[in-house]
Amino acid sequence: MKILAPHANASITPIKSALFILHPWTLKQRQDGSWQAIRDYITHYRANPRTAEYMLELAGQFAHRHAVGATIDLLAEEKLSPELLEKTSTWATHILPDLSLSEANKYDTAVLLYHDPIGLGWEDLERKLLKLNAVQYIVINGRRREFIWDQESRRMLAFRRFLARAGWLEVLLVPWLWVVAIFFYLSDVLTGRKRKEA
Repeated sequence: MKILAPHANASITPIKSALFILHPWTLKQRQDGSWQAIRDYITHYRANPRTAEYMLELAGQFAHRHAVGATIDLLAEEKLSPELLEKTSTWATHILPDLSLSEANKYDTAVLLYHDPIGLGWEDLERKLLKLNAVQYIVINGRRREFIWDQESRRMLAFRRFLARAGWLEVLLVPWLWVVAIFFYLSDVLTGRKRKEA
């Protein structure tokens, strides 16, 4: 994976015009006490999504480091407070509530702001973003990591998203963990006895 921060192993092309995209955290949690509600709670707990304010602060830091003098627009799909809009205006030229794909083709860089580490809930939007003519796609996630969004990273993200949503796999592994734990316990007990006898 091509990482830009915190431990860079890649670089980016100079940015002239960028579209920063703040997609709301869309995973809803059920409150009915069902197994789906428990799964949703665990998924949300593990994702630990950051707030819009936090993500925009990271975006501003990135813009000041990599996009000095560039035209930067922010596509904010969630409602932002007036205070947050004022802070964001220091680095973003325009703050847009929506944007058609034809208008989005004027940007050379698209920056995706994931609230969580792997962008749960971004799948539909990402399919649309693939149709843009951006030179580069960059992700900033809620753990302060920045990386290039390319084919390799998309494959890795798809696998990690599958695992994040597949809590049933962990349930299937629990009986096997008991079997393995008992095996190792008995092995240690028997090995310990043999050492004492010797």
